[in-house]
Amino acid sequence: MDVTSDNVKTTILQLARYHTLHKPSAALLQFAAGLKVYPVLFSGSGEAALVSYRQDLAPTADRIVAALCFQYTDAEVDLDARELEERVAGYLKTFLESAGRDTLVKFLVFLTASDVLPPAATLNVIFNSTQDMQRIPRSMTCSTTLTLSRLYISEEDLAEDMRCVLHDDLPFDSY
Repeated sequence: MDVTSDNVKTTILQLARYHTLHKPSAALLQFAAGLKVYPVLFSGSGEAALVSYRQDLAPTADRIVAALCFQYTDAEVDLDARELEERVAGYLKTFLESAGRDTLVKFLVFLTASDVLPPAATLNVIFNSTQDMQRIPRSMTCSTTLTLSRLYISEEDLAEDMRCVLHDDLPFDSY
């Protein structure tokens, strides 16, 4: 294609249209989604309403457990792995239900990098088969995914490892 003044003009107009209409529309759609999820932030409410809303987002064991989404192995593929995963999922729920507010906040920060649980949040839990010192729980905050070993043999084993990762009492190299 030869470069002509008409081609350049057309290209500039297309770029201008993209940057003034299409690109901002994506941001506007995200803003509109935010209006639906966090309406109090955009309602002109005062500081008291915002403080109250933040308190409503505070973590509770019930809200966190309800947000958990376990990615179990298909029972038709590996029934043993599925049973182990379901047992460990129960251990995690028990740990969270017996945790105090401080531990729940630390759990959320570990998993989401936030100390609040937004509405409609999903906290993914996947399983692996790590053992011994390698089985320490791991998180990926960008996808709110917790990786747990399916090989925990008791609630106390899982609770001990969760306390290790949630409380900075131990140096990193001791994990």
